[in-house]
Amino acid sequence: MTATLDAASPDAATTAPPANTAKRRLNVAIIGNPNVGKSTIFNAISGIRVRTGNYPGVTVDRKVGHCVFDGTEINLIDLPGTYSLAARSIDEQIAVDVLRNGDPFAGPIDTILYVLDSTKLERCLFLFTQLSEIGPPLVLALNMWDSAEAKGIHIDTQSLRQRLNDTPVVPTVGHARHGTDELRHEIG
Repeated sequence: MTATLDAASPDAATTAPPANTAKRRLNVAIIGNPNVGKSTIFNAISGIRVRTGNYPGVTVDRKVGHCVFDGTEINLIDLPGTYSLAARSIDEQIAVDVLRNGDPFAGPIDTILYVLDSTKLERCLFLFTQLSEIGPPLVLALNMWDSAEAKGIHIDTQSLRQRLNDTPVVPTVGHARHGTDELRHEIG
């Protein structure tokens, strides 16, 4: 796997996407509520290190990472956190615009990777209902899986997948990179 970071990020050095050794290209938007580990998952999948933090406003613009997995070039677009597609701030509007209109540099979104906090599943599923109506296929990353288990929360991922119209559901622990290979497989 190769990875680079797009210069769209103030944290990034100017780098080029990987050499075109891929058989196909996918644009994957990473979205979720604030503080669910979107940027941590972005880092884990892409192999890139962007700044993360557990406070509002860390990701206020999109960040793009490139990686190749199983012959597919994946453009990962890390979007600001939002609770709804009815944007109420500039950073939420950035997320909504990319989801609805595509990324201005990468193009239309092929897949949405929706990162959820496993300990707050019910609250996070509100945004899922909105995302499922805009078109691109979804993949759910049930992040903070270790925290859910520690709190005695048990989620039947197969049952959840079936209830969500066969949407792939992958348990993850972003900071430990658990579940990232499964996410790459479901995305690509």
